[in-house]
Amino acid sequence: MVSVEQLVQAYGYPVILLGTLVEGQPVMLFGGFAAHRGYLDLVPWVIMAGAVGNFLGYQAWFLAGRKLGRPLLERRPHWAGRIEKMQGWLKRYEAMLIVGIRFMAGFDTVGTVAIGMSDVSLHRFTVLNALGALVWAATLAAAGYLLGNVLELVLGDLTKVEKPLLVGIVVMTIVWVVWRHVRDHASRAATPATPGR
Repeated sequence: MVSVEQLVQAYGYPVILLGTLVEGQPVMLFGGFAAHRGYLDLVPWVIMAGAVGNFLGYQAWFLAGRKLGRPLLERRPHWAGRIEKMQGWLKRYEAMLIVGIRFMAGFDTVGTVAIGMSDVSLHRFTVLNALGALVWAATLAAAGYLLGNVLELVLGDLTKVEKPLLVGIVVMTIVWVVWRHVRDHASRAATPATPGR
């Protein structure tokens, strides 16, 4: 029978890359914690896998905003208020906002769509998106690694509890993704339809 450790060692990096395309925070905490336990290499592979996944995800939402902005907004009218806020912020904090958007819960996806709908060039967004993805991945991977240190200080030897902890982080990630999906669906359903549509 394949152990949890063998699965993490065999598939950890692809899971981090694909997971950060969908929902990054808990995936990167998992990667950092797995690196702390010696199953993955924090530098450079956990950070690089997370940065690539995060970069591709935000690049895709930027291009969706650029190509499908108005139709996308019509399908998600509950985004309108946040899009308007983002457009105001972009005028004042453009570079900082593009780098930091992934740290702004509730504004990350819709904010990237708003940036795509703005006059920010693809080249400028790509460069700043790459920088932001690297900072984000390094920060969260380090947080996951430090989580391992804190748990070791509190619990002592983690050998007996590392399997439940790894599984718990995976379950937390799945619950987080489902919760975000349900919340987004409920928010969409609660938004009144645009008259005449």
